[in-house]
Amino acid sequence: MMPLTKVRRASSASEYLPENYAADLPPHDLEAESGVLGCIILGGAEKLDEALELLGGASAFYDLRHQIIYSACAALVNGSKPVDLVLLHAALSASGELESVGGLPYVAALPDRVPSAANLIHYAAVVRDLHRKREMLDALADAARRVRNHAEGEVEPLLDSVEAGIIAANAGPASAEVVPMNQLVLGCISTIELAFLHRNQGLMTGLPTKFRYFDNMTGGLHKKELNIIGARPSTGKTSLLCTLLLNVAVTQGRPCGFLSLEMSREEITLRLLCAQARANMKQVHSGFITKHDQSAMVQAAAQLSVAPIYIDDRSGITPAQIRTSARRMVARHKIELLGIDHLHEVHVPEARGDEKIQATEATTAAKWCAKELNIAVVALAQLSRSFENESAKSRTRIPRMTDLRGSGSMEQKADVIGILYRERLPKGEEQADQDAAHAEVQAVNLEVCKQRNGPTGTCQFTFLRTQMRYQDAHAGPGSQASAVPVIEPPKREPMEGW
Repeated sequence: MMPLTKVRRASSASEYLPENYAADLPPHDLEAESGVLGCIILGGAEKLDEALELLGGASAFYDLRHQIIYSACAALVNGSKPVDLVLLHAALSASGELESVGGLPYVAALPDRVPSAANLIHYAAVVRDLHRKREMLDALADAARRVRNHAEGEVEPLLDSVEAGIIAANAGPASAEVVPMNQLVLGCISTIELAFLHRNQGLMTGLPTKFRYFDNMTGGLHKKELNIIGARPSTGKTSLLCTLLLNVAVTQGRPCGFLSLEMSREEITLRLLCAQARANMKQVHSGFITKHDQSAMVQAAAQLSVAPIYIDDRSGITPAQIRTSARRMVARHKIELLGIDHLHEVHVPEARGDEKIQATEATTAAKWCAKELNIAVVALAQLSRSFENESAKSRTRIPRMTDLRGSGSMEQKADVIGILYRERLPKGEEQADQDAAHAEVQAVNLEVCKQRNGPTGTCQFTFLRTQMRYQDAHAGPGSQASAVPVIEPPKREPMEGW
């Protein structure tokens, strides 16, 4: 048992504390805190601004006396007064806090403890790091308290809140930087000039998907944006997402995450292998694989085994689990793209069968992942039956955003909405239309119904159904010329006079 010693401590109800009580205190450095205050008194408002940028509020200080002095300095600056010993003494006296901070002798000794106000950044770094450690300890203690007091019920929301609290404590204080307009304008001009000089080289402002028509229309998949792709069942939306992951992870080596709510990770891996090898999946399943496909599968397996694709195939995943899984993928694997298959399979207990609430909560979680984790998110969704019924009556019916199931929240939160569909043949060619629906090679359109920062229109693909793979339609309407209007650039090169 730890030996005890009797000590005097007026603020404690108990007079017995461990001998190593000082070592059990939270991490802190009183000398570094005194150094920060001394630099502020010596340097005035300029040094206080630096301290506010590095430390934030007074809670960064461990010693209550230092918190009071720091707040008094900030109050002087906010009142358009200089920070010096005379005014600081008057402010502390007026508030009745002078004696609680150690009186005038303690305050007056603070500037003498530092050789120069220029050392503020070094002292503040020590104070900031120790403050973050204390916040992490508080977060862990709060997590332990929540776990002990948690009643019966869902555990996943508890895990999500606990993990979010610990990560938020580890992130440190947020620092907002004010950028003058001249820097912003120069940055925009640099972007315009870069795009101008590389206008014929397919410059992407986002993550390239390697689908030429889609990239030309959207500029790629952008960070902080939620892309929703809707389709009726068995249209090939999962195959489109798998092809997209291959184009990003295998071709470009960019880390990708995949939340598969419908299919197991083994099924997804087999689809990825067949798509990468361009092998006939039906023959692979039945065992009648050709020698050519065998060789291609071996090569595809070697490529896929080193591809940075990370799959989470938990079924019935909740919005809280989506955030947790995405957060872990970003922290551990630095993913740049997250695919979700699909939003209508997300389990929302509080929805109780309400489709709109379910869609709202699932979409909110997906949007949170994009915005807070600074990644691009591509989420699949189902269409309502009304689109199928209306398209059966009118074969020229083009999808709309309202065709998404529970479309209200999706329309609002999504940055890009695309709907996959197959054009119906004219009335009177029902048999040919039915044959086209089951053909091994199909022409499929992606109608971009919404793009927050760009045009809308139709992108045409070729769906190789046996290979579970998509590729560009290289001829006919939907070519590059029809996807984006061609604007002739000026003759001068390079750009001058900006």
